[in-house]
Amino acid sequence: MAGQETPPESDASTAAGKASCRPSRRGWVYAGPAVGLMVGLFAGLADSGVLAQNVRDLITPRLLLENASFTLITYSTCGVVVCTAACVVGALAGRFRQRLRSRLEPRPLALAGFLALVPVLLVWIALRRSGLTPPRGLAAVAGSSVVWVIALVPLAWVCLRLGRTVIGRCLAPAPRIAVWPALVLLIASIGVQWQGRSRIQSPDGFWPIANAESSERPNDRPPDVVFIVMDTLRVDRLGCYGYPRPTSPHLDAFADDAVLFRWAISQSPWTVPSHACMFTGLYLSQYGLRSGWLDDRFVTLAEALRDRGYQTMALSNNRIVAPCVNLTQGFEQFAEPVGVLYPKCSLAYGLMRYALYGDRSFGPLLGKWLAYDAGGRTTAPIAARWLGARDRSRPFLLFCNYMETHGPYEPPSTYRRQFVQGADLDRSYRIDQSRSAGWLFSLAGEPIYSPRDLKILSDLYDARVRELDDYFADLMRVLAAEVDLDQTLVIVVSDHGENLGDHGMLGHQFSVHNTLLHVPLLIRWPRALRPTRVTRVVQTFDLFPTILDWTGARADPSTEILARSLATALQPTTQSVQRCAFSEYLHYPESQLRAVQQLVPGFDPSRWEATYQTVFDGQWKLIMRSSKHLELYDLLADPGETFDQGASQPKTTVRLLTQLKQWQQSYERYDPSQSSTPLDPRLDEERRQRLHELGYVQ
Repeated sequence: MAGQETPPESDASTAAGKASCRPSRRGWVYAGPAVGLMVGLFAGLADSGVLAQNVRDLITPRLLLENASFTLITYSTCGVVVCTAACVVGALAGRFRQRLRSRLEPRPLALAGFLALVPVLLVWIALRRSGLTPPRGLAAVAGSSVVWVIALVPLAWVCLRLGRTVIGRCLAPAPRIAVWPALVLLIASIGVQWQGRSRIQSPDGFWPIANAESSERPNDRPPDVVFIVMDTLRVDRLGCYGYPRPTSPHLDAFADDAVLFRWAISQSPWTVPSHACMFTGLYLSQYGLRSGWLDDRFVTLAEALRDRGYQTMALSNNRIVAPCVNLTQGFEQFAEPVGVLYPKCSLAYGLMRYALYGDRSFGPLLGKWLAYDAGGRTTAPIAARWLGARDRSRPFLLFCNYMETHGPYEPPSTYRRQFVQGADLDRSYRIDQSRSAGWLFSLAGEPIYSPRDLKILSDLYDARVRELDDYFADLMRVLAAEVDLDQTLVIVVSDHGENLGDHGMLGHQFSVHNTLLHVPLLIRWPRALRPTRVTRVVQTFDLFPTILDWTGARADPSTEILARSLATALQPTTQSVQRCAFSEYLHYPESQLRAVQQLVPGFDPSRWEATYQTVFDGQWKLIMRSSKHLELYDLLADPGETFDQGASQPKTTVRLLTQLKQWQQSYERYDPSQSSTPLDPRLDEERRQRLHELGYVQ
């Protein structure tokens, strides 16, 4: 009898042994966060290391610390979420399948959950590169979850197998040992981010700014030149131009000590041609922008100053003010401060931002973390590093392009709360700022945005202006510490403005209204200029001969420069003749029209398939479409350009049309067949990709 009772006792002991080896409920709960925290921080450190290596010539210790801490928080959060989810899936599977209960182990399964993110990222990358539009919001979460679960099954099998090997058993205690150091590192990263959070700067004591000790300079040494372009900045959103909201206290203080041009007109309503005009002193019709490329045969401002002995540096946060369009020819050094930031480098951040930020469900929850940093925060530190290492025996040209006021308008929460009403804060994270929504609203007239939405967009834009104003103050403090500002020519200008529901449009395409062409222009050079207000009409491309004139540099004598030095506009009225300003819009983005046609059946793009030329004499503005249709506006009485007075003012129309035709005959138009510069297909693809990122092409 005793011999017959032995097997049951043996079975019971075996079952008890298996039960004792089975992970406890506490083990399942603990494994997900512990493994997720460890592998997330490890991946974040690896990503930060790659970033630091790629931008080692630009990044400063402070920026490296901020980027590393942000990346660590992002990856550890992802790791904890997906590893915990993997453990939950495993626990549920073991609950319903008895055979799986004894085979599943939480730590290998949690590791598999993190590794399953890789296929998700690969699928998203493949969708973006194929030209397809990945889903957003709940659809993105659902689709990513499906891919993640499918990838989890084979990866879990591999990790469980590896966990039973010698190496796996040796590494099994790692999460338990490493979790506390990882937790300390995570808390430290949160502290770094809290310390470096955005704060609105007080303008008190900003100007006159504490200047560096003035050094003796030879009288014949030309001035240092700082050329600042505030991309997409509207003139009517600055306090120094009459705006009542406190968007620009630092710029206002600077303007009080500078020359302010009341009527500065840009030669084009969008980035590339506007910059090209300022850099060459030519109209768009003169240099042509062959396939979006500035021909090498045109001498730029940087080339002229380089030949004059200047050190030349460009810091551009605009992805298309770059070598891919040849706007940087002549700059000895070029850098993109926005490329130093985590959003452009972290795969996990990029996926979350694309999928979740603009969603109505997740936007208010994650918007504070996923708001886009346009690069202004890193521009001043990088400028300080370059200025500190420059050759102080030579003058320099420093060009900076800021992108804070370019869409999308996603200011940090501190600036957002100052300008967006409390009742609209949550809604400000939900507004669709996608390119397609803007195109549908502007081109097809779709009622996507209510008056309340447009007001919120305007408030967000104001918040971005205030943020930009603080970054300008940061740069001026750097300059004050490194150079003698009283011997430095500082120019602040915008390349174009922005429609914020004006004329039923958003953005800066398909329009030549003054919301786009009228821009701010401030110049400070105490050695030669006294603070004043200039009411004469000037053109932004006049900056090219102005800087050459004041630095002693020379333009290419073989090129006909129609721009005129702004020194003439500073002369007394009796010695200066009022000039007209001319602007052109010669290349409309056909891809946007095709995109709208696909989204709105029956959409007729013919209304938008037009080019424009304008002339402005200080009061009257004439717009001529390529169809020869004319519009006339009195900008003194009707600054919003709402009433076409062409029929009631025929003499004015004829007079301005005559001036426009005379201007068209005053220069030689660009002939692309005369270009000797072949277009590099690789640059052409890079240019297309960068234009796509900014919403100019589909």
